[in-house]
Amino acid sequence: MTTEVATAKPDSLREMLTGTKMKQQFALALPKALPIDRFLRCLITTINQTPKLLECDRTSVLAGAMTAAQLGLEIDPALGRAYLLPYKGKAQLIIGYKGYVDLAYRSGQLAGLQAEAVYEADHFSYALGLDPKLEHIPADTENRGELKYAYAVASLANGGKAWRVLNRAQVMKHKRSSQSAGSSYSPWTTHEEEMWRKTAIRALASILPLSPEIRDAVAYESNTAEAASYADAVTMPSMSDDIAPVSAEQTPVQG
Repeated sequence: MTTEVATAKPDSLREMLTGTKMKQQFALALPKALPIDRFLRCLITTINQTPKLLECDRTSVLAGAMTAAQLGLEIDPALGRAYLLPYKGKAQLIIGYKGYVDLAYRSGQLAGLQAEAVYEADHFSYALGLDPKLEHIPADTENRGELKYAYAVASLANGGKAWRVLNRAQVMKHKRSSQSAGSSYSPWTTHEEEMWRKTAIRALASILPLSPEIRDAVAYESNTAEAASYADAVTMPSMSDDIAPVSAEQTPVQG
């Protein structure tokens, strides 16, 4: 006589994500600095606020959540570190501007990192070559006009600096590579300025000393639709790129 043991399946995606098995896997993947309860609370809040994720392929949701856990980033649009978006029946993980800043600092090689978006009413000028310089004075008005540039500046632990400027055409080229950019859930819609900043940091990351986590983040996004054309659009330095590495011995970049 054969006795069949029925395995109960979770009634919902929420139960699967917070079940004992998945909770153990997330806990193993997460860095110690990010408690499992906080990570899951942010994840479930995101799903509650984005009900279309419940209609997505569960494997894609689990894969996105696990990647975020391995990177040590909470999935929460309010925090801006990582987003989980529905697109054509699957969930896509998009790493946010603040997520890249967090990952960059983990290398221990950076003393500072900032990225800014430039509007048409701002005073903005930069120069490359032997005497590179960068100056940005935001307009003191409520309406600063359209976004025109994005730039990122890194202060290295050895005293040097490096920076990168992207114009509107370069940022828009990246945006067009994101299949979910037109979605009402996409950070390109809800947090456009932060996505401009993120694009500049991604471009600058190609010449910075990187932590293993940020290398993983760049590799992950380079293999997803969100960043399919990064290498072609902005991350590969060339003679024509607006990029200015500055060693500790050289004059630091202004701004």
